[in-house]
This record gives sequence, C-alpha cells and structure tokens, in this order.
Amino acid sequence: MKGLMHKILKISDLSLGNIKKMLELMRKHYDNVKKEKFLEDLKEKDGVLLIFDKDEIIGFTTFKLIETAFKNKKIYALYSGDTVVERKYWGQMELFKGFGGLLRNYLERGKIPLYWFLLTKGIRTYLLLPLFFKKFYPNYREQTPEFEKELIDYLAKKKFGKFYIKEKGIVKIHPPADRLKPELARIPEHKLKNPHVKFFLERNPDYKKGTELVCIAEIKKENLKKYGLKFIFRD
Repeated sequence: MKGLMHKILKISDLSLGNIKKMLELMRKHYDNVKKEKFLEDLKEKDGVLLIFDKDEIIGFTTFKLIETAFKNKKIYALYSGDTVVERKYWGQMELFKGFGGLLRNYLERGKIPLYWFLLTKGIRTYLLLPLFFKKFYPNYREQTPEFEKELIDYLAKKKFGKFYIKEKGIVKIHPPADRLKPELARIPEHKLKNPHVKFFLERNPDYKKGTELVCIAEIKKENLKKYGLKFIFRD
C-alpha cells in the first residue's frame, strides 16, 4: 500500500499519543490486555518499530537486545515483545523491511553471535521462522540439538523465571497473560495440513490461552533464506 512507512524509536522517545494508539491496537487484537502490564512490559524494552499509514500507527513490534554470556561466550539475543498489525494490512511488507533493517544494524556490530529469541502464541508468528531461516528451533524436522536446547532454556529461564516450563519449552504466565482474540486465533482448515502448523499445535496446544512457545534462530547470512536476505541485506 502506498503511504506505508516505518520508524524505529527508543521507548523514551514515544509520545503519550503513540503509546495510547499502541495500547488500542493491542486491545483490538488481543483479549485480557491490562494497561499496567502493557506499560510495564514497554518500559523494559529498548525500542519499538512503528508502522505508519501516513500519520496513523497501524502496527508495531517492541524489542530488547539481551547481552549475556552463554557457555563462557558472549552472545546477543534479540528478544521480540508485543507485536501487532491491523488485520487489513496483513501481508504488507513494511514490518519486514523495518525489522530487517533492525537486524542488519545489530549484525554490523561485529562477530558476536546474534540470535532471534522469539516467543509465539500464534501460527502467524511461528511461520516467520521457516519463511526467513534455514535452521530454527524447535521444528518438526529434527530434534533440537543440545546446544540450542540449552540456549533456549538459559534465555527463557533468565527472562521468565518460574513461568518457563522447561520440559515443554513454553512460557505460561500467571495470572494469565493476553491472548489472541478467538477469531484471530482460529486456524483456517487448509493451514492445518502444514507440517509447521501441526508441529506448533502439538508443542503449544494451549496457545489460545496465551501460552507461548519459546524459539530461537541464529541470525547470520549462512542461516538466512532468500526471503530473509532480501529484507536484511536489501541494499
């Protein structure tokens, strides 16, 4: 669509109007969205990628770069937080363009390993992994290797503590977190045959209640499919 653009802002640079609109979008697409929890989560992020149609915010994703040591080696983990796009804009590429630029900026920091640390409570988000990456975990094709399994456990435990259920690889917040509205959580019949979707449902059967599957993918050229390369290295 003409007029779509993106902008990356620090959380401290968001206006009250920006935050109000972001909260409205969340409540339009998710149930059980608490203003206090939304603001608390927003405050602990580094920044937000906003998607505009002219002057109107029509989508966003928040993010935080986690710098930590895993197995005595420094790593970066880009944690994706709240993400929502107005339904009529689904399929537009502006979010991918903005997120690709964000990843490129982090990759240019040097040779420190960078991972996408993603929690997903719906198939639309999970399906981004096979769209962009050659290898990501967990997936239906193979058992998660020991290194990646330990990294998932480490990051999830570090970020979510007791809410991370290690044996299932999911995060289950209590009291219950926000969850997709029923009409958005519903999976079209034709997608149920997709092996990635079947796997997601097996691993996260309570996704409609807001339970999230913990996933990682290493962000490097060698692990990107053509689609990922297109948005991250488009220049």
